[in-house]
Amino acid sequence: QKIDYLGTIALSTAVLPTMIEQGGGQFITVSSVAGKLGPPLQTAYSGAKFALVGWFQALDLENHDKGIRCTTVCPGPVQTNSR
Repeated sequence: QKIDYLGTIALSTAVLPTMIEQGGGQFITVSSVAGKLGPPLQTAYSGAKFALVGWFQALDLENHDKGIRCTTVCPGPVQTNSR
């Protein structure tokens, strides 16, 4: 779950200065409903998704005046063949 959070944060941190320099931009990231409601038996996954939601909420508030917008999409359960 580390890459779920750290990879996204590293990329957004790397491109943020350029976005500000260019007068703004928008981050759109995909989290999960598990990032809003902590389901049982999904502690690590839910924690990573909560962290993404919080990061982008704070990033939006801190940089809104610089034209930076952040949108986090939190889809619900999706049926897959993986376990």
